[in-house]
Amino acid sequence: MSLENITHHPSETETDPVKRAQIRTGVCHKSALAEALREVHPRVRKVIGIPDAVIAYLEVFVLVIRHVMDDHDGRPWQERLDFIDEYLPPTIDTEIFMLGVSRIEGLLVGDLPRWTKLVSSPQGKTFLRRLAGAAAYDKIESALRSDGALLVIAFRRFFRSLTPVAVALDDCVVFLTPHQMREIGGLDLLERSALNIAYQVDAQLDRILDHDLPLKDVPMRDEEARTYQIDVETLANQVRPLVSGISQDKISEVSAALSRKMSGARQALATSDDGCSQAANSLIEFIDRLLRQAFSEAYVLEWTATYYPGETKMTFEGKAGNLRPTKRAQALCFAHGGQIVEQASSFHRLAAAGLNETRARLQKIKHSDNGTLEEKALVETAISAVEGFFLFAIRAGWADLQGERLEELRTRM
Repeated sequence: MSLENITHHPSETETDPVKRAQIRTGVCHKSALAEALREVHPRVRKVIGIPDAVIAYLEVFVLVIRHVMDDHDGRPWQERLDFIDEYLPPTIDTEIFMLGVSRIEGLLVGDLPRWTKLVSSPQGKTFLRRLAGAAAYDKIESALRSDGALLVIAFRRFFRSLTPVAVALDDCVVFLTPHQMREIGGLDLLERSALNIAYQVDAQLDRILDHDLPLKDVPMRDEEARTYQIDVETLANQVRPLVSGISQDKISEVSAALSRKMSGARQALATSDDGCSQAANSLIEFIDRLLRQAFSEAYVLEWTATYYPGETKMTFEGKAGNLRPTKRAQALCFAHGGQIVEQASSFHRLAAAGLNETRARLQKIKHSDNGTLEEKALVETAISAVEGFFLFAIRAGWADLQGERLEELRTRM
């Protein structure tokens, strides 16, 4: 059912979340671009490369973004999206559906930013005006700016929501050398830190907003109208306590024994004369217990051979001559939640290598504790590294675990 065919009977306002939101905010939740494209002649749309399926799903996509971003709606976001089925055709060919989804992705990631830039240039305006006609062009230009503004703010909110995970990964790999990071490959940018990448993306979004995109009807928060007003280091220091708090809460949910190990490390560092050594020992026990109890060695060996067959430093020969997984292999399996891996991830490999290196540093402190301020600072950094690994794994690897599978992991730990 298209949005144009929805009748506005007063009784519908009680059950239709779209209309309730429109009445509450006074904002039209439909996609301006979808409406403008629908009015363009089909032959012109074919030249541009936009089938009807893309228009339909673009409309739904904009509705979804607006409802998820609406801070005035106190319902869980899943409930906010109950309306979607009303706007999708009751039956749709799978091939057409996938074509629509793929074209939407291309539209959002490539075409929409390119078109926004195109309509801002004299040559682009001339080309599109001749192709579509003056009236249609003017409407498309306005619609691009309207939907483009929503999309930019949505991207900004999304990337900012990933800030704790970025800080967690940065903390996790803090002990890796540039050489070790290059060995993992494919992440030269990460030498500048994951948070810095997110920070730069946020700054780039301001360049798009500089095209005077209309923000009046965008459901945004005040701070989302501009890029960060602090540097990356200050941002990391502000976010790190949040990372630590989330990580501690998640550790408590998973295992009371693990939670005690982490609390013991902090307490020893703060109060004991032999604090660095004791804290290091508690953190090592935390890491070993976490990795040992999550998955059996046999499972890790099979998992790494299946999903990371070319990865080095995954096994070693035990005292009995048997093949055993390294801590790095165990950490990599844990970071993925022991799940099926469609594509090897450099981020997960970095996290696993970072935890392994953190453990190695802690071993040195454990056996050569001099109680210096430098050693105390190193242990504090190690605590952040361990918490960062755990939060990264929970968010990036365990997020899709559900039901019995998740409960089994919790029981083992």
